[in-house]
Amino acid sequence: MFISNVFFGLSLEFYLINAVLILLLVSPLMVQSARYMVNLVLVVLFSGCVLVLFQPEGYYYGYDHLIRFSDYTIYIRFFILFVSALLIMGHKNYLSRFVSSEALIVAILSLVGMCIAVLSYDFRLLFVGLELMGISFYILIALDKNISTSIKAGLNYYVIGSAMTAINLLGIGMLYKVTGSFSWINLINILEFMENDLTLNLSIFLILISLLFKLAAAPLHAWAPFIYRDSSLFMAVFQGLIPKLPLLFVTMTLINIVWVPTDNIIYIVLWTSVVLSVLLGSTGLVFQKNFKSIFVYSSIANIGLALSTLINYSQTSIQSLSFFMIIYVFMSAALAILFFSLSPSDSINSLKGLVRTNPVLAVAAGIILFSLAGVPPFAGFFSKFAIIYNAMFNENVFLAVPLVVGSCISAFYYLYLIKTCFMDKPDDTTPRIISYYTGILLYSLTGLIIFFIVSPNFILSICGSLNIINF
Repeated sequence: MFISNVFFGLSLEFYLINAVLILLLVSPLMVQSARYMVNLVLVVLFSGCVLVLFQPEGYYYGYDHLIRFSDYTIYIRFFILFVSALLIMGHKNYLSRFVSSEALIVAILSLVGMCIAVLSYDFRLLFVGLELMGISFYILIALDKNISTSIKAGLNYYVIGSAMTAINLLGIGMLYKVTGSFSWINLINILEFMENDLTLNLSIFLILISLLFKLAAAPLHAWAPFIYRDSSLFMAVFQGLIPKLPLLFVTMTLINIVWVPTDNIIYIVLWTSVVLSVLLGSTGLVFQKNFKSIFVYSSIANIGLALSTLINYSQTSIQSLSFFMIIYVFMSAALAILFFSLSPSDSINSLKGLVRTNPVLAVAAGIILFSLAGVPPFAGFFSKFAIIYNAMFNENVFLAVPLVVGSCISAFYYLYLIKTCFMDKPDDTTPRIISYYTGILLYSLTGLIIFFIVSPNFILSICGSLNIINF
């Protein structure tokens, strides 16, 4: 039974790797028909979503505690594949024209790396998963044929990412020197007797710094606007949203293992990162005029909200973070597809008078932006309320106040965008038409946001069943 569970638990990764090999064989036949490759990638991702839902439930290990399976790993890998498929389908026309077949295959490899990182319960396997994801992203940014600066962006990302990889590897090496083990389950037992060891704290600090960098959390966020400015909108959205799920899960697992008291330097680093991410992300958002920058700074602010739950780690924190991330992922996907529908324009000026050029699209944009602003009774209000409530529940006023201030600042900007859609005059009164697939996805996600308003208990029941013990 154990071997069977482990085998079926890894069936998704085996399936994706075999799909990559098959797509590599057929890609030379589709040089002139990139649309068929996009369709094949979508088939792979959606079938992977079905496969992961049929994996064995429960909490168990594999390969001498090298990997760990739980209900969390099933849910997160499902969302990684499902949201990736939604983004690819929403920007299908662009990908068919300007992105090569090899780039789409590399995108699947990046998803394999994310899934490996989610399953890892050992620093060696975690490093492999994160590097497979990172190397794939270096290539993905550089392979966009429509952006003349994409190669420059990919090279810059490679140089900066390599430095953080070295820091991560140094932290893992120092941790092994102190504990003599890479396994997280051994680390749990060892840390009970080494709480105040300086080298141990420094190693965890270095690993945490590398994870915060990959999350684009302040003050390690400066690279994100710089890199994504020279890449396409799709690459900025794909790399600004999808990796957040596995990286947050890994960070949460690490914090769960080491458990940082309030007088620890790691606690101070987390608190500083949360406050700066929320305030700098929200403040920076106010000055943005193009879609890529809006998405990047919105991501920075929201990642600060998500990380705030890790400062006071508890059962309530896990449930609040899960609730927030489910709504955040779908809201961000809806925002991304809204931006895709307005392409090739990358400026907020394309939102001017949208109610006159496409009233249905304007209503969908209003619902999405109201939700992102956190205006009740929209879904974004409940997600932000859960985060702020968690801070107040743990009596952390110094954390709750910056969260409220940052949320108010970002809400001001989203309301400004709504005003642009409904009250400004359009530069061009020609009716705006969006593609069939983009329309279906956008209106479906908008309907899902409305469903969250009508029946939030559906998500609350899922998050309420999550148990920190089985994390």
